[in-house]
Amino acid sequence: MRRAAVVALAASALSCREPEPPLERFAVVPRTSHVRFVAVGDTGKSVEAQARVVGRMRAHCALVGCDFALLLGDLVYPRGATGADDPAVSRLVARPFASLGVPVFGVIGNHDEGGGFWPERAGYLTSLPGEVRIRRALALDAGPVTVVGVDTAGAMFGRAVTRASAREALDRATGLRVAIGHHPYRSKGRHGDAGRYDRLPSFFPVASGHGVKALLDDAVCGHADLYLSGHDHSLQWLAEGCRGTSLIVAGSGSEATKVDGPTRAHFAASELGFVAVDAGPDGARVELVRHDGEVLYSRVLPGRTR
Repeated sequence: MRRAAVVALAASALSCREPEPPLERFAVVPRTSHVRFVAVGDTGKSVEAQARVVGRMRAHCALVGCDFALLLGDLVYPRGATGADDPAVSRLVARPFASLGVPVFGVIGNHDEGGGFWPERAGYLTSLPGEVRIRRALALDAGPVTVVGVDTAGAMFGRAVTRASAREALDRATGLRVAIGHHPYRSKGRHGDAGRYDRLPSFFPVASGHGVKALLDDAVCGHADLYLSGHDHSLQWLAEGCRGTSLIVAGSGSEATKVDGPTRAHFAASELGFVAVDAGPDGARVELVRHDGEVLYSRVLPGRTR
């Protein structure tokens, strides 16, 4: 059995006895009645490709007036940061995303903790000072928009993760409810759907993403209006959601890979790019934007009354 699988199975046995980690809470005051933000994942692989995406995000935010930005994990490839003074943290995370000029919030990916071998390496990202705040689990109050980040990397490797308080934060929200995590629930990319990642059956509990599916089924599906993830390096809007939650994959922040899997999608493209959201009182327009600024696909999520 691979070392990662052994570690994950041991962690899973312990996690049922561990209390849930806290949900760290933040707030942003929107500039207008419309909340505008951008989101992208898997930004830590190619500096040159990342610069193209971040440059376009910066131009977009300068044009529309973003209130914040979201990062969807895998910020330092291939094995995460090796220390607090690792230059990769500044080069790949702190410096480029601080340049957006807005508060930045994000979650951890599997590469950020060395593929599960070194989960402590995520601490070099979660302790970043300044306006770039990376956490395992977070809740962001942005007026009519609530963002909740979940720890799919922890769930992947069988550790105790924040479930109940993440679900409750989404259920209490009255406006647009956005959940973010690194791993997708469904994907037309190479990794595929949670519980069958890389076409593996669920009795391979680690590699198949069985723990990720369980977390998302419990805390996100049916509780969020929109779930944004990365992991597969492409832009996708999936045709099937999870109990009414719309699913987007936006993991092409520094590399683009094929989208030829069997999962159905409204749109899927092997393109560098990001997600842009404009949420107003009557609903939210969500766009998949290529690195050159072309809007490849967009849909409107209707407003919600409670």
